Amino acid sequence: MICVSKYQHARTLLKSFFPRDQVVADQCNEKCYNDFMACNTDCTNQQCQYDCVAAYGRCGPNCPCGENCPDGCAGCQSPFCQCLDILNNGEHNYCMHRATDKQTSCISKCETDTCVLECNSGNGF
Repeated sequence: MICVSKYQHARTLLKSFFPRDQVVADQCNEKCYNDFMACNTDCTNQQCQYDCVAAYGRCGPNCPCGENCPDGCAGCQSPFCQCLDILNNGEHNYCMHRATDKQTSCISKCETDTCVLECNSGNGF
């Protein structure tokens, strides 16, 4: 038998009312995966592969609906959430690409987990 707390159930219901957070979460997770694949493709040794796996493991939890942003974009500092207000942001697609490019650039310069967290919060760029 699987037990689900009332809190988890309520959070699941809230997410069903706000599917755009899930769309943005999917985009963020896809970006994490694509970055991992590109990183891994460029590797020539095991340490590089290890670093790619570590970066991938740090990326997803900071996406909306991930471990560090369980309520979607509410309170989440992911660059993917900064562009959600489509009605007031006529350049939504540009904003999404710009946020992604900034995050990727920031993470590529990181050597520590703290740095990656800063990049994912938007504070690093």
